[in-house]
Amino acid sequence: FGRGFTDSTFFYIIPSWWFVWFILQMYLVFPWLYRLFQRTQALPFLLLTVGLTVATRLAGMFGIRFNESPYFWELGIFFGSRLAEFAMGMVLARWVHQPDSHSFRERSLLIVSIPAFVVGVAAMYWEWGRLVFPILTTLGMTGIFYFFFQNIKTQT
Repeated sequence: FGRGFTDSTFFYIIPSWWFVWFILQMYLVFPWLYRLFQRTQALPFLLLTVGLTVATRLAGMFGIRFNESPYFWELGIFFGSRLAEFAMGMVLARWVHQPDSHSFRERSLLIVSIPAFVVGVAAMYWEWGRLVFPILTTLGMTGIFYFFFQNIKTQT
């Protein structure tokens, strides 16, 4: 099974091994994250998780991390560096399953998703953009794929 929390085992056996360690961490924090989400509105929840993610990624950029590699830190050796993406998924899941007009919701999500993705891709090429590019690209791709999935599903 291996340990995915050290630099030497982060990519243990296969390159995608890092994701297993990240998912295990998210399973551990999910109960607390879910309770927090139930007690708050979506916007404060997102602001808190995005703030924690940016703070964690900023700490990693300045060398405040428990491992040697800033790349591993940003990729998810510590869940805090990717927490906002997970939290956005929780918020989007709640938003999608509310009993309002889905066509309006899909268009709204697409209108936000395309610029988020474009800005996220552009941020990859700027050093300080490393703080936000995974958040923006994940949000953008999720919204774009959801929009197309919903439209394909209704046409079949």
